[in-house]
Amino acid sequence: DVVATVACTAQELPPQRRVIDESAERVRRVKAYPVLCGKSVGPDAVSSPEMSPGLYHEGAAMEYGTIPGVPKRVSRVIYGTLFLNKADQPFELLDAVWASGCNTFDCAKVYGAGECEQILGKWIEEREIRREELVVVTKGGCNGQEKLWSANISEDAIRADIINSRDRLGLQHLDLFMLHRDDPAVDVCVVVDMMDQFQREGLVTAWGVSNWELHRLQAALQYAKAEGKAHPVCDSMQFSLAQPTRSVWPDTQYMRPESREWYAKTGTAVLAWECLAKGFMAGKWDRSAVAKAHAAIADPETISHLEPTGSTAAEWREMQLMIAYCTNENFDRRERAAIAADITGHSVAQIALKFIASQPFESFVLVGTTKAKNWRENAGGGAAPLLTAEERAWLETGAGECPFKAPDGPFSTLFNPKLLAVVT
Repeated sequence: DVVATVACTAQELPPQRRVIDESAERVRRVKAYPVLCGKSVGPDAVSSPEMSPGLYHEGAAMEYGTIPGVPKRVSRVIYGTLFLNKADQPFELLDAVWASGCNTFDCAKVYGAGECEQILGKWIEEREIRREELVVVTKGGCNGQEKLWSANISEDAIRADIINSRDRLGLQHLDLFMLHRDDPAVDVCVVVDMMDQFQREGLVTAWGVSNWELHRLQAALQYAKAEGKAHPVCDSMQFSLAQPTRSVWPDTQYMRPESREWYAKTGTAVLAWECLAKGFMAGKWDRSAVAKAHAAIADPETISHLEPTGSTAAEWREMQLMIAYCTNENFDRRERAAIAADITGHSVAQIALKFIASQPFESFVLVGTTKAKNWRENAGGGAAPLLTAEERAWLETGAGECPFKAPDGPFSTLFNPKLLAVVT
């Protein structure tokens, strides 16, 4: 297992592994990228051996993109720390995340009431992760579930959120800070001026938004560029092959097909959450849920007793998800993803994540899990090869013949996740 500490010499390892022995008899680092056509694949493939302690999987190489204003490569699959405080062994989980080639972590002040940021910060310190290799994203300006995640984007509140997150993480600055919710009563000019000031003070390298209506983001971008101020560089919303019928949660937004062209045109990056539609793309629910969702929509009184807090919270959440995702069109998409998975040797979840990571704009997949095994599978959603425009279109619409083909060539085994365990 490449995630375990390896106690052997470089001569004993397969040729695609590079071992750096930095502490007497103990091997601290394994760079396990494959070498294809004479070129190493993966982050820092051509950099010096002065790497952070970290083990990288020798499977399919993680793909990387860029977020404007963030001067580092960003892994296509980003680890979301939402449930990090619930993991049995959080450090071992984070080791597995880093080992997959993921160098980007998504946090928020409301995740575990700050505990998730503290855990990540301690891991960064203990593992001696080099700051120049690490991308840390966090969010603020949002109340907790008791207030239905409502916005609080006053200057004092946001400054406190930035400083407190920075302190919990043990960092001098944040690579990217996003406003977790929007308050339409606050003029976008005021928001831009505030975030521009924080960026000038060096508290954040870049800033973006999460769950803003598109017209508000467009206005903020237009004002910032006209005034020469720091502009929002990214947007975070629900985005999945399973298209929701409405916003899934209060005061959140989702990617509409007609909006995608704007992100490509403006260069605004997308950090997509709930990409597996809360388990829908992994097999949760069957078509019988369509009738249940339709019944709830037709007669809202049948679910009016459900509340987002208290004893009915779990049932309330389940109904929100069923209403949003359980449509015949989405079940058709899931079935096409299953066909693609069978042909390519990937899982259905990996196909669904590749759909997001392969968009014609800078699109990144946020994945949160408490299990290293689940992470390793999901990380394959950001691994090469990604999907073509023809493959994406077929998954979404079903028009034409299935364009997916079984992998072939000398590296087909390397890129087949189902055979990877045999190879390693």
